[in-house]
Amino acid sequence: MWLIIILCISAYVHVIECGDPKRYSYKSFDDIDENFDPSFTPRIFDESLSFRLPNNTVPTHYDLLLLTDIHLPNFEFFGTVTVHIRAVETSQYIVMNYKQLIITNINLFDSNGSLIESGVNYTQAEVTELLTILPQNELIADQEYRVTISYRGTLRTDHYGFYRASYINEQGNRIWYATSQFQATDARHSMPCYDEPHLRTSFSIRIRHHQSYIALSNMPVQSRTPGPIANFVITTFEKIPSMQTYLLVFTISDFHFAEDTTVVPPQRVYAKPESIRNHEYELALKVSPEIMLTCENFFNMSYTFPKMDQIAVTEFPAGAMENWGSVLYLERFLLFDPLVSTTRDHENILTIISHEFVHQWIGNKVVFQWWTYLWLNEAFATLYEYYMVHLTYPEERYDDSFLVDVLQRVLEIDANPNIRPMSLYVEDPWSILMLFDWIAYSKGGSVLYTFMNALGQSTWQKGLQYYLTARYDNYANPGHLYENLQIAVNQDYPTNTPDVAVMLESWEWQSGFPIVTVNFQNDHLILTQERFFYNTSLTSENLWYIPINYISATNPNSEDSTFDFWMSSEEVILRNESARKSWLEDDWLIFNIKQNYYYRVNYDLMMWNRIIKQLNEEDDGYNVIHLRNRAQLIDDSYHLARGNRIDYSILFSVMDYLRYETDYIPWVPANRAINILNRYLSGSIVYTKYQEYMRSNTAKLFNKLGVNFISNEPRVDRFARSIAMNQACRAQLPECLEQVNKKLIRHLRNNERIETEYFTSTYCNGMRQADGFLFIAMQNKLIQSSIQSERNDIISGMGCVQNQDLVFIFLNLAITPGIQLTSTEKLRILTSPTTNGPSSLSSTIEFVNVYFSLIQQISSNAISNVLTNIANNIASEEVFDKYDELLRTLTINQIISGPDYIQYLANGRINLNWQASYLGPIAEFFEQWKL
Repeated sequence: MWLIIILCISAYVHVIECGDPKRYSYKSFDDIDENFDPSFTPRIFDESLSFRLPNNTVPTHYDLLLLTDIHLPNFEFFGTVTVHIRAVETSQYIVMNYKQLIITNINLFDSNGSLIESGVNYTQAEVTELLTILPQNELIADQEYRVTISYRGTLRTDHYGFYRASYINEQGNRIWYATSQFQATDARHSMPCYDEPHLRTSFSIRIRHHQSYIALSNMPVQSRTPGPIANFVITTFEKIPSMQTYLLVFTISDFHFAEDTTVVPPQRVYAKPESIRNHEYELALKVSPEIMLTCENFFNMSYTFPKMDQIAVTEFPAGAMENWGSVLYLERFLLFDPLVSTTRDHENILTIISHEFVHQWIGNKVVFQWWTYLWLNEAFATLYEYYMVHLTYPEERYDDSFLVDVLQRVLEIDANPNIRPMSLYVEDPWSILMLFDWIAYSKGGSVLYTFMNALGQSTWQKGLQYYLTARYDNYANPGHLYENLQIAVNQDYPTNTPDVAVMLESWEWQSGFPIVTVNFQNDHLILTQERFFYNTSLTSENLWYIPINYISATNPNSEDSTFDFWMSSEEVILRNESARKSWLEDDWLIFNIKQNYYYRVNYDLMMWNRIIKQLNEEDDGYNVIHLRNRAQLIDDSYHLARGNRIDYSILFSVMDYLRYETDYIPWVPANRAINILNRYLSGSIVYTKYQEYMRSNTAKLFNKLGVNFISNEPRVDRFARSIAMNQACRAQLPECLEQVNKKLIRHLRNNERIETEYFTSTYCNGMRQADGFLFIAMQNKLIQSSIQSERNDIISGMGCVQNQDLVFIFLNLAITPGIQLTSTEKLRILTSPTTNGPSSLSSTIEFVNVYFSLIQQISSNAISNVLTNIANNIASEEVFDKYDELLRTLTINQIISGPDYIQYLANGRINLNWQASYLGPIAEFFEQWKL
């Protein structure tokens, strides 16, 4: 399942719409809040409760008939399932899973279909979701039986299990349809079943529905025959081969499809009729066969189902779901409209299709034994969602994107002291769902990426093929993976053979990750490892098997990323005379070539200074260091400074080389760091010098890319353009402000097109020097727009205006009667200026001080939201004093309580406290810094 996660993340931080916890989409975030807490807390139940099936009986086949009148709409459904079972041992009971179903009858038959007992007694345990069937006579070991269960249920509204969804068609009518999401533990809502991943069996599915709708499932339609009721049909599907229950899928809808029958397997894309008429399926239908072929070649194993349907649904709890033969996607992750979709949308469609196609082998063909090992599915899919696209379209540099979008992002999350390990045993459905998190997806993918690169891609690929062959149509645990990887390693490393299980288990069962510190001692290096925390007072006894490699000034070749040696102890001394690669006394060295491995690196001050000198040498000295290592140096130095392991002056010295840098990949971690640093430094004594520094750093990037979309340019240049516009204009680079402002004026006066992906950056940066005309034109555009995403972009853009008279007029829109704005839009108006410098922040404070009673009428949490946004951006004592005065006014007027006042005031000092701790070295850096 693809996390554009983010059910689990929303459970942690309460800021994101529900979605697949993989990426959350973390691709959509500019940065992760430094106070983000991803720690895992299982739900506490009575310890005497067991959520596991006893497995005294096991399924061998399901026959299912579902009846639905969703077209009416009628949200009740009826079902009859016959479960073919085998008694593993002589037993008095049969236990299955169920959820939110009303059982109406249970009959027991022998293996030939002869009735043994009708109206069999049963009990239902709602908390543990267990249905216990109690026949009068015991079941005999090794005998086969059939249990027929009649039941009814209601299509759910939470987008799990068998649920209802809808859309508004072109005539303005609401059209209802039914679909399903069974991962992790919700197949039991569609029918009583053995809903555990290691239990695989076949299925025969029939669905009765109105003839105006179509029914889809995992296998092709075998027949569509008239039902016993007029205008109804029964759709019967071909028998589904051995499969776990969570991969079942049903969709009953009025969707249309487009297809490509020239490829094997034939591919179809299903969606709302208007989406098919608008050809929004074309990208998916084009790339899917190509990515599928890449997967088949890589795994050396054919896709085994006779079809591949991809279904775009309007409501879904995940980004996508890998149901075998019939993958479900949230619309925006499958459909592409060139007029409104962005390059990021294009990337998401390719990588998510790749993610779900990889699951057709890893997850569907071979499934984890229990949810403990969820990462065996999702880590591989996360790694290969990029890698398969990289293999299919190598010129698009998706392998580089994995580094900055996945590996570097999860390093930040995994530093939390309460983070879970990759493998963690839980039983109850809620805790199982919480396993769909950054650790299962991004950390797991990054650890696999580490070992793929360390062992060599050919060895890794061979071992993975062994694994898939050995566990074909079966379950697996990590031991099975390690065993088969070891076979390949033994073949390719006959001497000094790595022990795969020992090495990988050090990553699987331990939380967190290591930082390797390198100290130069004349003719040798001292390497130490410890668990990385931002709070350096925390300690851990964790030690990992870490692949170590490095480049040097003498030997800067970055092409060989396999390991030089493995580090498993707390300290290693690397002597020059015995090292695989020697160095000269005055060489710089950089460890973790291309940052292909999952850990951070720190150096002593002398080595940092040598690296910084190389980066900042004129005549492209920075290019001697690989662009991925340049990205690593920025990312590591920022987080090392954040963790008080190095001075921020080192970070600023590293980033000083950005004045030469025009590649997107190093700019990604730089952009994330700069966004946070700007919040801390805005209003400080160094801010004027900092902006001069940023103008220097962004000028070359901006001048290379400009403000205009270029057809057929590399996708990474399009992403870099947004960074260039935002950072250069915020730093007041004159050419940026002028060009973006003119572009916005042409758009408003002449309706010149702005590409969708540049709405936000053009609106915001174009408004920085806006006059009254431009402001009124944008206000009119807001009033006239009926597209919510565009309205959001306009409001955010208007909040960037720097003229304080216009800021006050803008804020007044939120409380002016007669302007059609939602409460959410009004709050966006009130909070947008808070991120645009101390002047706009002060104006917002003054506005709230005058109009708090009207703001309070917007919503119950309006004042709280505005105060929180103000507090997050205070970076000067002057603004803090104004904020304190506002809080006192609100307290006197009983808008906030005394304890609230204390908490808001403390939040308002967070950035100032940071300045007190770290501003000294930064100020010293800027005193010495020169253009």
